[in-house]
Amino acid sequence: MPRLEDVTELESVDVRLLSLRPGTTARIDVAGPDRTAELAWTRQKAHSRSLRAIVVTAGCPSIPERGFDVVHRIVESAAKIVGESGGTEVGAIDVAICGVADPGEAAESIARSDGPWELPSLGGATLRIIPGADRAQQE
Repeated sequence: MPRLEDVTELESVDVRLLSLRPGTTARIDVAGPDRTAELAWTRQKAHSRSLRAIVVTAGCPSIPERGFDVVHRIVESAAKIVGESGGTEVGAIDVAICGVADPGEAAESIARSDGPWELPSLGGATLRIIPGADRAQQE
């Protein structure tokens, strides 16, 4: 499973992601060594290039008290890979935010922001934001 230390390196990952066997997952550190946030990409179908992207932020300190800068960075990185993956169909991108009681508040913050994390830039993928506690229960 590839582990990257820096968001700027994510562009080089899409070839490896597309070579994943169905049902396998690649986890990529997207917040840096001092924070715990990662992208988990899962290959969905054997006969297609479809991937499912799950963004997990596991450490409360990685989310600023005001604003969602780290979440924006993570979703921006996901959008960049989606855009550069040659038309790959991507499933839902789940953003689990530790320490945020109201996932709707985070969704509204991202929707109001300008940048590549806006929903149309995700190549038809849907963005779902769920509380971190719920993501932990689902895993």
